[in-house]
Amino acid sequence: MHALLHGRVAEAIGYNGFLVTLLPAAAVFFVWQLYSALRWGRFRAAPSLVPALWCVCAAAVVFGVLRNLA
Repeated sequence: MHALLHGRVAEAIGYNGFLVTLLPAAAVFFVWQLYSALRWGRFRAAPSLVPALWCVCAAAVVFGVLRNLA
């Protein structure tokens, strides 16, 4: 995270590529939730969030295994 905050994206990917790849998706989700709260006065549930979380967890496990094998 330190390397990413200092603008060294390649170094940050070397440390943890999975986190760097998920940050834009998390930012989009956060902005969408904030927009919903400001526009309609309440937070709206994200459609089909549970399958998305399962996919992220599965991808994290696969990434961890492949990174440790390499």
